[in-house]
Amino acid sequence: MIPTFLAGITVTCAEINACPNKTHDISLAFANIVQVLLTLIGLLSVIFLIIGALWITMSGGNASRIQRGKDAVRYAVIGIVLAMVSYGVVTYIAQSVK
Repeated sequence: MIPTFLAGITVTCAEINACPNKTHDISLAFANIVQVLLTLIGLLSVIFLIIGALWITMSGGNASRIQRGKDAVRYAVIGIVLAMVSYGVVTYIAQSVK
């Protein structure tokens, strides 16, 4: 016989519909984690886009600094596009799993 205080441990939050983040299984939890990571990647790409633009602006006509700024902007735009596409794919998959 299970003591009364241990019997509550076997009940999951999904069974009583009291999950704080509404995640009832591991696939949705994984999708949530991936969405958070992709959001952070998108934010970092925007920051690098701004930094690259500042490098171009403050280059003073130096060709190597201008090229460094252009490369930063190019890679930041690629990062933003990849993050947006990946976010859409993960969201679509997470919704189809539900």
